[in-house]
Amino acid sequence: MRWDIGSVYKDIRKSKNLSQEEICGNTISRTTLSKFENNKLVPSYQTMEFLLRQVNVSFQEFNFLCNKDGKDKRQEIFNEFKTINSSSEIDKLKTLMFKCEELLKTEDDLVIKNYHRILTSYLNISLNNNSISDQSKEFVSEIWDDLKSMDTWYYNDLFIINSIIHRIPISTLPEIIKPILESADKYKNYNNNSLNILRVCLFLNMSTLYLQNNMIKECIEITNLGLDYAKKLKNYYYLSYSWVRLGLCQGNKKMIEKGISLAELTEEPGLLKEMLDEVEYYSDKITPVS
Repeated sequence: MRWDIGSVYKDIRKSKNLSQEEICGNTISRTTLSKFENNKLVPSYQTMEFLLRQVNVSFQEFNFLCNKDGKDKRQEIFNEFKTINSSSEIDKLKTLMFKCEELLKTEDDLVIKNYHRILTSYLNISLNNNSISDQSKEFVSEIWDDLKSMDTWYYNDLFIINSIIHRIPISTLPEIIKPILESADKYKNYNNNSLNILRVCLFLNMSTLYLQNNMIKECIEITNLGLDYAKKLKNYYYLSYSWVRLGLCQGNKKMIEKGISLAELTEEPGLLKEMLDEVEYYSDKITPVS
């Protein structure tokens, strides 16, 4: 993170041949602008919005310009974290863990620390045949305790909840489904595609909990919700998962075959293996509900 953002703003203003008087107008004082440009003052959100509007630069573009190498490493981690579909993606987990570690060498960032803990847990699970170590349990418990203490969950909080939901006690699930979905609905006009991905991930991960606990009716209900969003996204990964899971829960072999066929078409061996493993594991462990 750069702390000399005032200098960046000053460079933008000068490159546009705008004087301090022109920028300030009758809205803010030259003293305020001068202190900001000399990195002696951090403007309020309202003032910063005004200053950027005066030079015709968006917050997103300004953030980009404030990163010397043109990359926002923190946002890059956020974006990549959201693309992780399962703990089986070992190479992706290791790469992202390394990026977290590199950023944490220079910055104290609570969210990135939590992401690193979650990634460590994922990797631990994958390398230990899907069993979770005491250390991983402790990591997840600490993160969940932090989330429970919040009055409101925001967009990135929901992604963290989604990433640890497999380790949340099943008894807790019914009472958190409603606030999770209400929190997601607040962002329906924020980023619809990303929100739909979040929703389908939440639904399918909740359905995994129900499946693991042989709560088949609940699993069917919430998997169908996930399937609706998977269709909107036209995402083969989520579609394959939804069809295989519904097929298992309803005793519908054609639906299972439909999901497996889609996984085969993707030519992604990891996805296909996950689908086949799920079918083999649960076929004789659950009682389907038609």
